[in-house]
Amino acid sequence: MPASRYATGAAERHFVDEVMVRLRALPGVVGASVANYPPLGIIGTAVNFEIEGRPAPAPGEAMTARFRIIDQEFFRTMHVPLVKGRAFEAGDADEARGVAIVSESFARRFFPSEDCLGKRVRPHFPGGDAFWYPQSANLPLRIVGIALDVHDNDIDTSETPQMHLPYKQNPSRIVHLLVRTRGAPRDWAGSRARRHSFD
Repeated sequence: MPASRYATGAAERHFVDEVMVRLRALPGVVGASVANYPPLGIIGTAVNFEIEGRPAPAPGEAMTARFRIIDQEFFRTMHVPLVKGRAFEAGDADEARGVAIVSESFARRFFPSEDCLGKRVRPHFPGGDAFWYPQSANLPLRIVGIALDVHDNDIDTSETPQMHLPYKQNPSRIVHLLVRTRGAPRDWAGSRARRHSFD
């Protein structure tokens, strides 16, 4: 979404909310979600972060995780189970009460001997005009859930630690629509779908 048309996070959120309402109402759609980078999409990026209560990492030893900006329907649409905690909720919209869901590999690597639920991490998004980073004030995020790893590159490779952030708190100019249909997607994605415009 170009900054010239969607200059604020509120404008981005409003557009995405309207698209998702219309998309979920289409015939044949049984689930729909939004993500900055889709699973198995090969593309993606990472963010450095700190864990609240621990010393800051030494230079060159920053903790890093891949991040994904998602809405509250992502895990249900993608059939990715949460192994602990909760999914994002409609109320997770205030960045001052930031939340995150992490992957099992994240929990194992950074919290090998303790429960990470309720712990707080602080991301270090660089800001500026880099469109692949979300709009974020880099406030602490409370971990509210642990999910199975989502494969980013292919289904056989081990995954790097992942951090999922709610779209309403971290609007992104990169948006992919993820749609689960009743029956074969190719059957659904014909003339019926093309009649609908999301200008």
